[in-house]
Amino acid sequence: LNSLGLSYTALGEFEEALKMNREALQMARNSANPKYISAALGNLANTYTHLDDCEKAQPCYKEQIRINRETGNIKGMCQAEGNLGVCYWKRGNFRAAIDHLERNFNIADELGDGKNMMIAKGNLGLVYMYMGDFENAKKFFEDQFSMAWEVNDFSQMADALGHIGALHARTGSFRKALKFALKMHKSAQRLDESLQECMVGSEIGWYYRELGEYEKSESFLQGSIELSRNIGVKSPLLEALYRLAELRKSENKHQEALKLCGEAMKIAEEAGLSEPYWRSRILHALILFETSPDDSKAALQNMLEENPKDRFRASVLFELFNITENTDYRDEAIGIYKRLLRNSTEMEFRQKLDELTSSIGKETENEQ
Repeated sequence: LNSLGLSYTALGEFEEALKMNREALQMARNSANPKYISAALGNLANTYTHLDDCEKAQPCYKEQIRINRETGNIKGMCQAEGNLGVCYWKRGNFRAAIDHLERNFNIADELGDGKNMMIAKGNLGLVYMYMGDFENAKKFFEDQFSMAWEVNDFSQMADALGHIGALHARTGSFRKALKFALKMHKSAQRLDESLQECMVGSEIGWYYRELGEYEKSESFLQGSIELSRNIGVKSPLLEALYRLAELRKSENKHQEALKLCGEAMKIAEEAGLSEPYWRSRILHALILFETSPDDSKAALQNMLEENPKDRFRASVLFELFNITENTDYRDEAIGIYKRLLRNSTEMEFRQKLDELTSSIGKETENEQ
């Protein structure tokens, strides 16, 4: 059952994976074998993480850490600490993420586990990048690359290059980002790492679009879509469809863009993937604004009635304020972003909050 759960997760069949992993965990608990329980908890948590349900994944990883500590399974504890750190990162609790990822690195260091040390460095860099601390992020990514270079680990070298590229993209340096991403894409092809090739291809497509090179953007995005379909992975496919919809919007091909968003929404909803579903749905409404502002506004208002999670609700309110200039939307969004930032230092939340609050100052100036 554990093996079946892993297979279904790899294929993106998450509902089947959850079913298998839950049954495996129940059987493991009945056996009272800590090794089996730990493995089943890890697999179940991994599936929850893929479903962007880190709230359910976290207690599984915590129990896994406890069991591994009690049984002296230091290697298992190392892996679970890293996975728990990633969960905290995805939920925006960056301080907790750093604590667990540092434990992940330190345990890996004690074990002489170079692979996990490199992965931990990369993940720590990502956390700092999302916090907006680009200096520390760059240091961790460079450390990851240096460690990989010393042992000729081309996969980790490519991973580090991709991270450095993403860091440049965050600062708007898309030409520099492209340089690193193209190297990573080439390495992924050489190493026959199809999943990584799909993911980086979407990033490259995004960078080329930002640089106004639409033909090259199209080529990489279509390549990622085709490869994602061929290997049966949903998350990279959804990212590539989203980026291609953005490209079609830039090209003023609004009907094609709407169709792509609709396809992404359907795939994400069927797979139970909330983040790509809401991202695509919000983009769909924004594209609709180009041809039918009233329908766009109605679509966003309908989203609010479904009472989505705070991070998605805040995004919808942000866009509604930009469209309507209704300060009620702005004020509610400000409240949510302030609440989110109590447990998170995510740069996107801070940027949107700053943009919303700056509009209050502009209103005051206009009144004067």
